[in-house]
Amino acid sequence: MKLHFSLLKQLLILRFLCSISAYLGKSFLVGELDAYTIMLYLRRRDFVRVCSFLKYHWYSRLHQVTELVCLDYPKNLNRFELLYFFLSYTFTSRVVCRVLLPQGDIMASLTFLFPGLNWQEREVWDMFGITFLNHPDLRRILTDYGFLGHPLRKDFPVSGFVEVYFDETTQLVCYQPLSLAQEFRDFGTFTNPWILPLTK
Repeated sequence: MKLHFSLLKQLLILRFLCSISAYLGKSFLVGELDAYTIMLYLRRRDFVRVCSFLKYHWYSRLHQVTELVCLDYPKNLNRFELLYFFLSYTFTSRVVCRVLLPQGDIMASLTFLFPGLNWQEREVWDMFGITFLNHPDLRRILTDYGFLGHPLRKDFPVSGFVEVYFDETTQLVCYQPLSLAQEFRDFGTFTNPWILPLTK
């Protein structure tokens, strides 16, 4: 009797999930299995230990982090959620590690395990303001060095705080506080003349 390839692969991933739960114990909160992806909800204090286990264990060999994603929930107690997407070339499997982080807390950097995370952690720090402990070069990467705030936070104003212009007399790029030409106006029950009304 021949096993289908997808079923065999899911059995291997299930075996890997069982070995994770056996070795790590209570280091992760929940483990989910969805098709070919394992999702682990981790505690922040055990995060570095679990990631080093995932990289060096024989059944996982997750030697690359493909993405680092940050989600912002301003009304939650744990405002930020970090998602690390790990990839194993040996087993062609993926593991997603999710960590909840309150505002103002510091996250441990994984650049000593995965050097490719250097720029991704810098980007998360620049856009969301999450500080990574022991990061080798935590500087702004997408905004200017004198930029105030973090643009991808949900409470950051869409228009920003300053505007940039080029001064012809001094031949310099200058910053000045943002001044809007007009206030927001409510046009009431204005209808768009270019959209035809639906007729029955």
